[in-house]
Amino acid sequence: MVLFALRASALVWWANFLLSTRWAHIPGSLHGPKRLWFAAALIAYTIAVFWPRRDAATTEPLLTTREASVLAALGAGVLAAAFLTWFPWGTWRLIPFLDDWAPRFQSTREFIQWLDAGWLAGWQWNFLGGYHTSSDVTQSLGALGYLPMTLLGDALGFHVLHAVLFAAVPWLVSRDLAIGGVDRQTRLVAAAAAALLAANYSYFLIRSGDTNSLAGAVLTLAAIVAAHAAREGHRWGGPALLSALVAVSYAHTGSFIYAVLYLLLDAALARNWRAVGRLVFCAGVAQIAALPMTFESWRYPELFNFNNVYLHPPESINWPALARKVFYNVELLWLPHRWFNDYGGLALVLLPVTVTMAIVDRSRIRFHAAAAVLTVALMRLNDPHFGYAFIRPIHMFVIFLAPVVAVAVTRYARSRAVAWTLAATVALYVQIWWQPVPHVASIRDFNAALVERVAAAPGALVLIENNPHRNTNAAPGGVTAASRFGNHFESLLAAETGRRLYAGYWDGWQWSPWRGQMLGGGTWMGEAIAEVPPEVFHQELDRWGVVELFVWSAESAAYLASDPRYHQLWTDGVWTQFRRDGADSREVAVTHGEATLVDRFVGGARVHLTRATVGELVVVRTNFHPSWTARTDSAVVPLRDEAGQLAFAAPCDAPCVITLEYPRRVGLRYLAVIAWVLGMFVVYKKSA
Repeated sequence: MVLFALRASALVWWANFLLSTRWAHIPGSLHGPKRLWFAAALIAYTIAVFWPRRDAATTEPLLTTREASVLAALGAGVLAAAFLTWFPWGTWRLIPFLDDWAPRFQSTREFIQWLDAGWLAGWQWNFLGGYHTSSDVTQSLGALGYLPMTLLGDALGFHVLHAVLFAAVPWLVSRDLAIGGVDRQTRLVAAAAAALLAANYSYFLIRSGDTNSLAGAVLTLAAIVAAHAAREGHRWGGPALLSALVAVSYAHTGSFIYAVLYLLLDAALARNWRAVGRLVFCAGVAQIAALPMTFESWRYPELFNFNNVYLHPPESINWPALARKVFYNVELLWLPHRWFNDYGGLALVLLPVTVTMAIVDRSRIRFHAAAAVLTVALMRLNDPHFGYAFIRPIHMFVIFLAPVVAVAVTRYARSRAVAWTLAATVALYVQIWWQPVPHVASIRDFNAALVERVAAAPGALVLIENNPHRNTNAAPGGVTAASRFGNHFESLLAAETGRRLYAGYWDGWQWSPWRGQMLGGGTWMGEAIAEVPPEVFHQELDRWGVVELFVWSAESAAYLASDPRYHQLWTDGVWTQFRRDGADSREVAVTHGEATLVDRFVGGARVHLTRATVGELVVVRTNFHPSWTARTDSAVVPLRDEAGQLAFAAPCDAPCVITLEYPRRVGLRYLAVIAWVLGMFVVYKKSA
């Protein structure tokens, strides 16, 4: 039966190869330099798999241990060579500077700094006017990076962390098969396939810097391995499962959902209700253990947006639109000219084989095949209504397809000719990005003059035009100005200059309700800046104490130049600096008095009232959040929401100091540790 599926996949492969010429310009595509090599391999595979023969299925692997070991070594060599191409040794003490790499690095570094100061979640002062960091939980590698970056330094530790994550993929895949009793040859070939497919992460994750998804996939795989071990009677399995679910909750909360879903599938295939109970218990404990990071988003759901595709997520689902998108996603299954030769394309090419194995195989391979099929099904639901929830599982194909390919090569191929030609076809199909990731020593390597001018600019906030690679124009048919840069420099700019920026931290929309508070690519609040009434924009800048603006898009520069309240100070041909005449530059606005904001950090700040009277309105130019508290040396100061900003009535005649505090949630940290320790004890005892 699997042989017929292999033949069906050969025919699908030909359709994909002959029809997908639209991708020819992309390095690594089927129609690039490797076209003739891939065609030769596919021809050989097709002849071998369709050649009439009478041989029966064998219980012995078609490849020897030595041959499988060679394939494993080749796979590891390809992954290592690819990694050192992306990150040459000389760059390991520098900052990756491509797409989202800079904010990924900076957010990890900041998390470690905050954790050392006693906060797992707090207040990000420097962007969007200020927002709660708990809304960024899907973006943090801080928990994973803490040890290597503390021991080795930020940049070196960050690179070592990624080397470990990549190396973990083939090792964990092989380990899972070993627990399931799969033969050594198949395990070695699976490790080779996993290494090769992990190198294909270059197109999805290395070029974008979204390696939080890599961490999520690796930790999900770790949870799968641990659950499998627990079910097979290994006492370490339960504690490892709990720890993996805690880790994935800290590294990528979205992947926690995927982990639970795949673990439920695993338990269902095994028909093991005890495994379901163990999963429910461990998942519950993991969520308790993650509360120090996620509490504010649970406590104040109105201040957290799950969907970062829409500026204003719809309150209800547009069912006709959703139905059309789901139909289109399903339609893609039989449109091979739309498949690119990545692991997503490989999943569709091998879908007949994967479905068949999910039905007929009775080894551990069955779970991986069924999980791959489930992932294909989940992706049919991908729609803006659900944010990126149903597209992120695509990265799990690296994990689930590797065992499918391996057992097809070692057992189901039925002949060595089919085995070797199938292996060659898969190896040549998957594309890898063989380019180094740009690095910088600091943001000054990007634009030193810009850094100096931002550092010297007056005002509570400095407006920096964001460089979004996504469309942040929410108007029907609206388009954001094309990016001028291949990176997102904003986070490094704030860290280097110490200035608070009227800008967004990440690429595109974030998860807080204040995500529209940025000018990016000629759009503001989801609308083309040219369509915004000048008085409305001017009032927004007044509200935030913005004096100087640095813009790069022609649309933004033209908009400011047309308003006599702005005058140009400087340009380098890309960036243009404007100043607002008569702007209120105060970081703390007092009705008649004076105040300054000092000692800003993730857990608070101090307001120095230098001239004020009791009862006078004091407005701190940051967004209001209910978690804030304030006090003087002798009393609590009530806080209030003043047009969206943090405010209070002066509690004393100046001079005096008011301390703003964002809670450490020390009790939650104790609860998290106690829950994790007790949970480890319970699952360990239950496995006895």
